[in-house]
Amino acid sequence: VSGFRNPMKWRWTTERIAELAYKYPSKFLTRLPSSYFIKAGKLYNLYDTLNHKLPAYMMDLVRSKLLGQRCEGRSSALVGYSRIRQMTDIVTPFTSNQWLLSDSNVQALFECLDPADRQLFHFDVASINWQNYLTSYIIGARIYLMHDEPKNLPAALLLLQQRKRLNSLLFGATLLLAYFLFIWGGQLEVTVLSWL
Repeated sequence: VSGFRNPMKWRWTTERIAELAYKYPSKFLTRLPSSYFIKAGKLYNLYDTLNHKLPAYMMDLVRSKLLGQRCEGRSSALVGYSRIRQMTDIVTPFTSNQWLLSDSNVQALFECLDPADRQLFHFDVASINWQNYLTSYIIGARIYLMHDEPKNLPAALLLLQQRKRLNSLLFGATLLLAYFLFIWGGQLEVTVLSWL
């Protein structure tokens, strides 16, 4: 419990995690890392569907229909998405509410220790450097949870650059498509009205 002595705020934490995800990307990266706080439940569900569920479904569809690959179990992007969604749902009560916790008993215990024990059992929350902690957390998750070795970092950084370019191209194509649909849609309406 960090309490008020060395608070770790959610917004700051998600911003640091987003920065570190760009600094230490994984070779398994399929999309650009992002981190958003969306308080409205319905808006979050819409964002989640458009930004996660639909792309995962499309990836599985392309892999199975166009590439002839079987998308079941761990290899399915939709299964991977559902696991991430389950984890998100589990932590939502803790990330969506404010928790006021006291660590006065821990402080009192720490004060009772002699200097040698304080060195041996160092658990003073006020001395935690959250930036270093999160950096170790991201690197550890990358290595031990994703089984992505540190030697893969240069290739992962290159993949991240490619994903950035692809994301920019897709965004530009979407804007261009929307522009042309708007222009052609207006002309189509004028043409239909002139026929009447």
